[in-house]
Amino acid sequence: MEKLIILGAGPAGLTAGIYAARSGISPLIIERLYAGGQMANTPEIENYPGIPHADGVTLSEQMRAHAEGLGVRFRTLDASALTRTDGGFTLTTDEGELTARTVIAATGASKRKLGVPGEAKYAGRGVSYCATCDGSFFKGQACVVIGGGDAAAEDALYLAGVAGKVTLAYHESALRCERALIEQLKDAGVRMLLGVRVTEIYGSQAAEGVRFTDADGNTRTVEARGVFIAVGSAANSELLRGLLETDAAGRVKAGEDCATDVPGLYVAGDVSEKPLYQIVTACADGANAARQAAAFLRRTV
Repeated sequence: MEKLIILGAGPAGLTAGIYAARSGISPLIIERLYAGGQMANTPEIENYPGIPHADGVTLSEQMRAHAEGLGVRFRTLDASALTRTDGGFTLTTDEGELTARTVIAATGASKRKLGVPGEAKYAGRGVSYCATCDGSFFKGQACVVIGGGDAAAEDALYLAGVAGKVTLAYHESALRCERALIEQLKDAGVRMLLGVRVTEIYGSQAAEGVRFTDADGNTRTVEARGVFIAVGSAANSELLRGLLETDAAGRVKAGEDCATDVPGLYVAGDVSEKPLYQIVTACADGANAARQAAAFLRRTV
């Protein structure tokens, strides 16, 4: 039986691994794809303390290397169920069952879909949820980014450097991203189309553009070969359902100590309910969760 299993290798999970190792535990991190989570898909990070400029892939690799250097173990598995058992928890994976006395769920969140005609049809053929992953396919071509938060603004800025004309469309009358990003969008020549809703992503063999309607019912069409959707995320909390209550976005309510209502089970990062979702807050969660898990293990020896 493992002392601690950490589900997820994003900034919360990696930080939890580092702090757990420094507390004398040899934790096992279960990762589904690659280290970093959503952080790995962020082209430029400017608000991580002490590192004014970094790209997500590099920072992810550095965090993973830090954890490995302290003895944190990693396994790439697809987990399908987490159940509470006598003395701890059982994790069901595609390679069998694992048991642990404590678990930190740092499973992060996934991109939301618009649910409009053409979105699913042209997914991978012009429709994308990751500008850094797919932006290079649209060099010199027109692109539309849909969304109004920091992620959408960052995607539009990234595309402005690699694609042709970039339009940022949002259903509200004003963007909700940081003011500094708005100024950068203006300087980069990103066109902002506000107060419109997507009604269709159209095309033939691949996406060719987006149709919008405004509050008055007027229709507007924007031609684009690349349609990048950045409308938020929903927590990856499927493993926790049945064990814990979640809100409408799938997030789990927990205190600053990251403890849940189930003894020995902690949540960290974007899977937890909090006012700010950033790399630095995910790292803080991971540190708190690991220290609490270590204290729980000491109390229950």
